[in-house]
Amino acid sequence: MSCDDPLMRFGITMERSLLQRLDRVIEEKGYSSRSDFLRRLARVAAVEAEFESQETEMVGTLTLLYQHEQVNLGHALTSIEHGHLGTVTASLHVHLDAGDCLEVLVLQGHSSHIREIADQIASMRGVKLAELSLAAVSTEG
Repeated sequence: MSCDDPLMRFGITMERSLLQRLDRVIEEKGYSSRSDFLRRLARVAAVEAEFESQETEMVGTLTLLYQHEQVNLGHALTSIEHGHLGTVTASLHVHLDAGDCLEVLVLQGHSSHIREIADQIASMRGVKLAELSLAAVSTEG
């Protein structure tokens, strides 16, 4: 939220049982108010909508869990990372056990390009999990 962007008050109508569930979630997650929680939900929804537009400038992470013994997988991942130097800005590699690795890639660029990279990696043999988390680069709201 920008200092130049005033807060607006509006009303919401919902079932009592849903409001009670919402209040439990807000308390469990430690939000200071319903407004703070709903602003977060609105930002998430806005980011998802912007992502769907395919040409929004985004920043995010791709979290991978994979079998390091899968033939050529490590080399293929490194090749993809180096092939997209302008988009893949950093990586963290963790050896979890004798067979599994965790890798977190930091990506920045157009949402459509980030999605292409994530899809390419997620479809590789030996990748057990590929979870993409994105945020809009814009500082609005």
